[in-house]
Amino acid sequence: MKQSNSVRDSVGNLLGRNNIESLNFFEEPAQYTAHINNFVEEFTKKQIRNLIPPSLISQGTTFAIVNAAYFKGKWITPFDEKLTQQEAFYKEDGDKIFVDMMRQSKHENIEFECGLIKNLNTKFLKMPYKGDNGTISMFIFLPNESTSVGQLLDGLTAKVIDFVFNGETRNLYLFKRG
Repeated sequence: MKQSNSVRDSVGNLLGRNNIESLNFFEEPAQYTAHINNFVEEFTKKQIRNLIPPSLISQGTTFAIVNAAYFKGKWITPFDEKLTQQEAFYKEDGDKIFVDMMRQSKHENIEFECGLIKNLNTKFLKMPYKGDNGTISMFIFLPNESTSVGQLLDGLTAKVIDFVFNGETRNLYLFKRG
């Protein structure tokens, strides 16, 4: 399928022309899926593999915008690997699997910002990384049982995101058990 110059120009203006690669999905969709996955794997130092499943790109795919980021930061309050334990994790379909869960209960006087998104029945936790005065953080969203991940994602509007990043939060203190 011939690419529209207006789409190419718009994406080029947004991302920079040197960051665009023209691929012919019509002739070899599997080859270019592998090409994209190899790019992401190489860029992320093998931390993200097989980003795009083989069936996602087909002969009918007009274009794909793919970006990769790799960040290796250190927590302000690091996790102790010895405290990692297998615990139950419930998938979207309700299936229970066991995964490694990190803990920080061994450390003394840990402080995190946390909050509640009432209309989504979801708690969130801000976990800062070292450097830049804590401006780089990971946010964890934990919907309760009545809110699916899909409902949470659908409800994450610009207003909700602004509330999470800039709104009222509470400090959550964790203390070492005696």
